[in-house]
Amino acid sequence: MKIAIGGMQKNQMQQEIARVCPEVETVITNDMNAASMLKKGEADYYILTRVRHTPGNEETETYETGETSFTFTDRDPDIAESYMVAYSRYGISSIDSNVIYVASGAGIDAIRQEAPFRVIVTDGGFSIMRADGQTGSFRVTDLSGLIVIEEDDAADGAEYCLDPGIYILTSGNFRPVKIVVR
Repeated sequence: MKIAIGGMQKNQMQQEIARVCPEVETVITNDMNAASMLKKGEADYYILTRVRHTPGNEETETYETGETSFTFTDRDPDIAESYMVAYSRYGISSIDSNVIYVASGAGIDAIRQEAPFRVIVTDGGFSIMRADGQTGSFRVTDLSGLIVIEEDDAADGAEYCLDPGIYILTSGNFRPVKIVVR
């Protein structure tokens, strides 16, 4: 049996599969190849986990789909949501992808506590808020990989303007953050 592995933790997945099922051959792939494999029928299905974050409560829903996209018709912009995706092949599920977080009342997601700063929504962009004594650089790219912003040491309260679009913010070894500016 051969399993293709993609996503943020592909190396960890490959090591764990080798440890648990040494007879299984694994191949590292990227997200585009994984999507292509699904279209060719080489992956059984995707598992989409949706978490709605309401004050004092979290509601989790899980969807299984053979498609590479999923449309929600009941999205409430006043409720923050997060999404994770895994895929299943021969009953073996990958670990969840990186978390996509969509803040309530905004079209931009927030960097969580694991990063050295937070992103606050502004009109047409975002601003950086630092915790006491934290430093760090970050990079913002568009979906084609073009670097839009690169900061070595962003100041507390620094504001950044972006054209409407979808961007990826990375900071050192922290989890990438998707930014949507409307």
